[in-house]
Amino acid sequence: MLAKGDILQIAVACMVQVLTVTVLVGLFLWKRYRVCYSFVGYLLAVLVGDLLLFVGPNSPQEGDWLYGILGEGGFYSRRFWLAKELILNFLKFAVALELAYRTFRAFPGARSTARGVLFVAFAAILVSVAAFMPQVAEVNDADLINRMAGQLQPRVLSGTVWLLTGIASLVLWYRLPVDRFHKAILTGFVPFLLIFTIALNAIDSHGWSDPFRRAVNYVHTLAYVLLLAYWAWEAWAPPAPPAVARGPAPVLERQAV
Repeated sequence: MLAKGDILQIAVACMVQVLTVTVLVGLFLWKRYRVCYSFVGYLLAVLVGDLLLFVGPNSPQEGDWLYGILGEGGFYSRRFWLAKELILNFLKFAVALELAYRTFRAFPGARSTARGVLFVAFAAILVSVAAFMPQVAEVNDADLINRMAGQLQPRVLSGTVWLLTGIASLVLWYRLPVDRFHKAILTGFVPFLLIFTIALNAIDSHGWSDPFRRAVNYVHTLAYVLLLAYWAWEAWAPPAPPAVARGPAPVLERQAV
């Protein structure tokens, strides 16, 4: 029989799957998938990664090829979790780059400023990763995964957060017209990634003890469920009616005195 915690975990995982599919169906139904192709790729990667946890083996045999890649935990190992998160980080950065391109391409002044923001974000991530590399030169495999999850992952996420925040700030500064779903991606991703970064830093500071890790994981999962619910609402929202151009106001003729 499943424990109460296992039942709750399975229920939340199913809710995440349902909400992810709901967002994807809404995007394709209302043809909003064209708004940001990399965002669709991100959602599909999330869906595939979560499905592997349901259908994939969680304890492969020692002779299996999967054992050599993921270890004895299979798809429930930290190694798989880290690989999945690194792929998702790459896709999040791709989403930020596509949003920047689609938002600023028609505005030369804002586009030149956005290039500077992109350069600073790239430089910050490279410097942060370069500072991390000497710390893992002489550690074993298990400690390496913990270090990457607790230290490298938050650095990459912080760079993505700053990039998305910079894009949102430039949109407000230049008062640029933005697609409704572009705005939903920006306003949803930034607070969620901040929560995710804080959660990883907290785990790295207090250790990977099971009770604390579970508590942080519940907070992160709740934030992600709320994020998907918000995106589902925006994906299924009917498009706004086109603006009707109005002609000039009628000029009152002077009455002859």
